[in-house]
Amino acid sequence: TMITYEIASRDGELSKKDWAKVGSAAAYTGNALMAVFVETGWGVMKDLGAFDEKGKYKNITQQSASQWKNLSKPQFGKLIKTFGSRLVGLGGFAVVAASLELWDIHDDIQQAETALDGAVMKVKGAAAIGFLAVGSAQVLAGIYALAGQGLFSSWMMHPLFLGFAVLSGIIYMLSTLALNYLKRD
Repeated sequence: TMITYEIASRDGELSKKDWAKVGSAAAYTGNALMAVFVETGWGVMKDLGAFDEKGKYKNITQQSASQWKNLSKPQFGKLIKTFGSRLVGLGGFAVVAASLELWDIHDDIQQAETALDGAVMKVKGAAAIGFLAVGSAQVLAGIYALAGQGLFSSWMMHPLFLGFAVLSGIIYMLSTLALNYLKRD
């Protein structure tokens, strides 16, 4: 983030575009830090569960916080809600970063000098839309978890969902490398 700020402020003035780059970099940094907190929280709760009133084993995310309270496991409900706040933070930073990035990319596409530049920027924009979708889903799952419903939280931690996030990141990085190679970003 500080490197982005230093590069953006070299000319002595910070434009809206510069602030968007700095803000996006700061939000991506916050997102990366929140990922550590989310993963540690998930590591604690992913294998927890207990038997319900019918004698069937349920994972922590398969019951609501109030159902766990009725089963004399109120600590499970607290874990679900705590994990929800972490997901909201993770997704919130992703939404802010991707939104600022999309604004910047949209501006770059309109000023593209060649068709190739515009095409690569559109690919980068598609990856940023992927980030926005991932972040939005994390925020919604976190809100549901804060309300005591943990089911969507487990979906956010599913390998396929995380694979989509990684794929978006790889596409983003490759398109950024291509733009840097073309000296346009």
